[in-house]
Amino acid sequence: MVANAQTSNVTIIGTVHYPSKQFDADTLLSILEKIKPDIILLELDSGLFNKTFDAQYSLMYASKENEPIAVSRYIALHPATKAGPFDFENRDTYRRSLGIKQAQTQIEKLLDSLYIHKQLNKRQTKIVKEYYGLTEDLNSYVNASAKSFNNVNTDNLARRRQHYQHREIKKVIDQRNEFIQRFATTSSGVTISWREAYKNLSDFWDLRNKTMAQNIIRIANKYPGKKIVVLTGFFHRYYLLGETKQQAKHIN
Repeated sequence: MVANAQTSNVTIIGTVHYPSKQFDADTLLSILEKIKPDIILLELDSGLFNKTFDAQYSLMYASKENEPIAVSRYIALHPATKAGPFDFENRDTYRRSLGIKQAQTQIEKLLDSLYIHKQLNKRQTKIVKEYYGLTEDLNSYVNASAKSFNNVNTDNLARRRQHYQHREIKKVIDQRNEFIQRFATTSSGVTISWREAYKNLSDFWDLRNKTMAQNIIRIANKYPGKKIVVLTGFFHRYYLLGETKQQAKHIN
């Protein structure tokens, strides 16, 4: 699978999707100018692009996100650069098919209400409190510099926070009857409990990241010797680094 990948140079950069105090499209453009990539991969669904990768992708929509704006500006300056997606294809459609999109916000509100009104047991309260603390700590980096959320320490914080969201919080939800007494309807009309919807959410976190890593490796194999930059929300960076390094030693 990675026979040719060792001749490629892939750099995974954690980003903030929307402008913040120290990171915006101009910041990202300056980073791209320093690296001078041949190919840029974005955390976007392929449906938002209107050409095949062998020619050149171009964004179909006017985005306010940092990555599409910066990449569009970079390509205007360097027309030979290719840009394309590496995300899970039709991710939101997939989420709706499993009831994730329909139930996630409501599940979070119910969990928060149980926590605030002290209806959780001691162990459950400890888990939720730790999860909220990790979330607050990680979110604080949104307003920091790119270096602040592209390092081992922040990667480890993201790993721990995501573990709590998709493993420890799931244990709490599995233990609470409130989450089997409320329901969501999938896009195909199937009724599922909020507990099942949360399991689907947690499973999709792994599936999506593994798929994104596979897509990165596939493209690196297809374009040996090319300098490739991967732009991803910094919550994903640790996972993509770990997954791709398992398959190829060339990932930075």
